[in-house]
Amino acid sequence: MESMFLYITLTLSTIVIVSGLTCTPGEVRLVHGTTSMEGLVEICNDESNWGTVCSNWFNCEESNVVCRQTGHDFAYSWYGNYTGLNARPEYGVYTCSGLESSLLNCPNHPTLYTTYFHNDAWCGKTRVVGVKCGNLSKPDCDTEYAVRLVGGPKESQGQLQMCKNQRWRDVCSSASYSQNVGITACRQLGYTSKWISASRNRYYYNSSVQPQLYTNLNCYSNRFSSVSFCNSNENCGNCNRYELAVQCELEKTNCVNGSLRLTGYIAEGWLEICIDGIWGKISYKVEGKTAEFACAAMGFSKIGATVINHYYATQTYGPSNSPVVVKYINCCDHDEVFGDCDFEYVTADEAVPENYLALRCTDGCSHGQMRLTGGQNKDKGVVELCVSGKWTHVGLNQWDDFDAGIVCQNLYPGKFYASASAGNSSDYVRSHRQVYYDNVNCHNGATSILYCSKSGASSTYTGPVAAVCCTPCCSCEQQKRSAESEVGNFVQGKWNIPPEGK
Repeated sequence: MESMFLYITLTLSTIVIVSGLTCTPGEVRLVHGTTSMEGLVEICNDESNWGTVCSNWFNCEESNVVCRQTGHDFAYSWYGNYTGLNARPEYGVYTCSGLESSLLNCPNHPTLYTTYFHNDAWCGKTRVVGVKCGNLSKPDCDTEYAVRLVGGPKESQGQLQMCKNQRWRDVCSSASYSQNVGITACRQLGYTSKWISASRNRYYYNSSVQPQLYTNLNCYSNRFSSVSFCNSNENCGNCNRYELAVQCELEKTNCVNGSLRLTGYIAEGWLEICIDGIWGKISYKVEGKTAEFACAAMGFSKIGATVINHYYATQTYGPSNSPVVVKYINCCDHDEVFGDCDFEYVTADEAVPENYLALRCTDGCSHGQMRLTGGQNKDKGVVELCVSGKWTHVGLNQWDDFDAGIVCQNLYPGKFYASASAGNSSDYVRSHRQVYYDNVNCHNGATSILYCSKSGASSTYTGPVAAVCCTPCCSCEQQKRSAESEVGNFVQGKWNIPPEGK
């Protein structure tokens, strides 16, 4: 009994000692992390109590102060709600320069504190900050401002990274200067191509190296020999999807010089022109009737041709990785075709703003209307279906004689045909239109492909498309008799006409 009492006394004594532990005001620690180099940020206040920190206005500068204060060299990244704790942060809002020795040395701005810290929307339960730190014990690179391309299919393409403070960093750039950065980086790497491509798109290449550090790099000229002459500042976290993807050597295609295409949806998207086997973008600086002439050059109607807002186009079609090759176009009434318009091409060392031309074209057709094109006569050809005023192709998957018969019945109402067959578009001249529907499966009673079972085609579909050969019946008398007797039935893709005498 005596020994038991002694044990309890010692245990209670231990608890008292632990509960009496205090922290040093200004001390910082990382807790709840998977390693000692990351975790929830807690700071010891003037009353020697630990508390969490609001993530609002907590950025890379504040993260670097915390990491150095906890014995590390720099911050990789920070998180707005590191652990998902259902607790309101107790301290904030800090605004550091990044050079302070302690988080408490950073200004706790009174206006920001009043505006944000007492507002649950800004410093509520989901605004508890955590950081991930790193050390420079093993440098990634040695040469300051060296550049490399990673994650691409070949060494001339990839995500651009720059060596800064012995660490490889992803390069971010503003929309106005990314082309300059790309040109400068390619020149520094020894490439001399006339055209290069640089776009802000973190997902364009699957980089094998993710340094979780980045550098904001803006080159105000593209005549520099090295990115060391550009304006740069280091940061941690990510580029908000604006990491720079660069191609220093563009692969030539067999496109026809001066031909146009739209990269987006049906009859709309970024306008690109073929120059010397390279597909390139056109600057947003256009005048006159450029949209009408460009749409007409691609086989669309001039009516309804529209220039699309650059911001809307970027959100809708995504970034384009093609180079800017034309900086100015002006089409006037006296021009007969798009090639007659006034052009100004981008020179090899010239920078242009990243505002590209996007168009929306129409065909002036009625929704659901069908036609056959590319055949030797009106009875055969590639099937084109009008969708929202634009002609589209139909994928060949599941296309059969019955589906083809629906097309013939629609195109030639009241005229009976002995058979209607599905065909591969390789037998005809095919236009460069988008495949909108695929896997068409029509049933009795359907009067148009629109009313048949079908699926939307993939935007990357490049396979064969549906074609039709509508064969007239051999005997006009037979056709006439069938029409008069009203016994001609369309069954399984063929007109079932009874023989004479029946």
